[in-house]
Amino acid sequence: MDTYAISEDSVALLLPENVEPDVGRTVRLLLRMAGFAPWARVEAELFRLNGASLLLARPAPPRTKRLCGHGPRLNRRS
Repeated sequence: MDTYAISEDSVALLLPENVEPDVGRTVRLLLRMAGFAPWARVEAELFRLNGASLLLARPAPPRTKRLCGHGPRLNRRS
């Protein structure tokens, strides 16, 4: 049995086995099960300890909120 906590702005899922879930699909499914609208983009972290996996997810902020530093963003595409 999986243990989970779901809110409008976060998802936590504890899996008893050391599995690697499809994060996007899993988070969308859990949000729909709880009656929330799925997020456009997801930020997630997966932790493993003693054969269990903990997935923590939240909606990804808009790109303008993800910028680091005070300088202009570099275009790395060549």
